[in-house]
Amino acid sequence: MVESERGHPRFARQWLEKCIDEANSLDESSSRALFAADPTVLALGLLATDLLHLGFVKQGRARLREAHDRARALRQPGPQLAVLWLEAEFEVRIGNAERVAEISEQLIALIEESGPWPEGRAAHSWLRGWARAQLEDPRAGYRLIKEGYEQAFLLGMRIWASQTLGYAAEALGRAGDWTGARRELDGAMQCAEAV
Repeated sequence: MVESERGHPRFARQWLEKCIDEANSLDESSSRALFAADPTVLALGLLATDLLHLGFVKQGRARLREAHDRARALRQPGPQLAVLWLEAEFEVRIGNAERVAEISEQLIALIEESGPWPEGRAAHSWLRGWARAQLEDPRAGYRLIKEGYEQAFLLGMRIWASQTLGYAAEALGRAGDWTGARRELDGAMQCAEAV
């Protein structure tokens, strides 16, 4: 995951493929209740994005399908939430705002059905905000993105901070607020340097 965030998709791909192999061996020796989000689901979803960054869109989508299949088979909300979140991030990267909006609604429905999941609520806000900024109203999208960012910050989630602030900068740029966009971009860069 760290290699992905540092912009090294080839390294990340190698490690995630090893992780998938190791996680599959955990299935034979561990309780399914051991992890909130299944390691195999996470590794498949993260690998999908790294494959996308390497230009392998079809292979990335195939890995997402595998992650969805596994999450469904586990019948637990944590893995299902994780794969929806990772699929939304994949779709953001290819600019599919309609699909991100759909996934964001699936996320909130799962959250409302299965428990509080504050991390998922934060992701729902910033993903819905990104889609709204692309499709409808950049300023309203920006507000949702910042709401999600602030929720995540309060929960101690730092790994997606630079990306989320990048979404905020993009939304303000779409709204013509270049000063605000620059401020958010500077914040995103500070977060990225901290990783």
